[in-house]
Amino acid sequence: MTTRRTLLIGLALAASGLTACSGAPTDDPTPVIATPTESGPAAHISVSADPTAAHNEADVAFARALLRHDQETLDLVKLAPSRASSLEVKQLAAEIELQQGPQRSELERWLLNRSQSVDSSANVKQAGTAKKLAALDGAAFDKAFLTAMVAHHAQGLALAATEMADGTEPAAKALAASITTERKPQLERMRTLLAG
Repeated sequence: MTTRRTLLIGLALAASGLTACSGAPTDDPTPVIATPTESGPAAHISVSADPTAAHNEADVAFARALLRHDQETLDLVKLAPSRASSLEVKQLAAEIELQQGPQRSELERWLLNRSQSVDSSANVKQAGTAKKLAALDGAAFDKAFLTAMVAHHAQGLALAATEMADGTEPAAKALAASITTERKPQLERMRTLLAG
């Protein structure tokens, strides 16, 4: 685990009351997406850069789908601090929230800068999953949460693969590549935790 990734997780856990840790705010106003990974420091990708860059329908579909996907993820991970019993599950949820919260805001900006509509509402099925998780706690929550997140992360990786194949805007394709790098290790961690 890298020093930067440890710091990022620590900051997120502190915000949820899980540990005592603090970080200094940044003065850099440039919108970025932080994507800490198992293998190295966080990558920074600005999807708001150059709104005049050529993009196609696949890029727009990717941004809209990923925006909704990230909101659904945040609805799930925000339940973990108060309901999970496993420290590993709490740490994973904090890490994901720290990554996808800023990413969600940046995707909204990307769409608006290209005169595209924004809709981040969760679908009915995912809203039902969040409601079921909210009724659980302890080990039962951990298992149900990880099961839901395995399927959800796989969907995110599928969105990224489609964008890599069909998209044209370099920034959007770079985001898709970073998602693949970031979420594959997380998916394996979830599967390992489920198997344990």
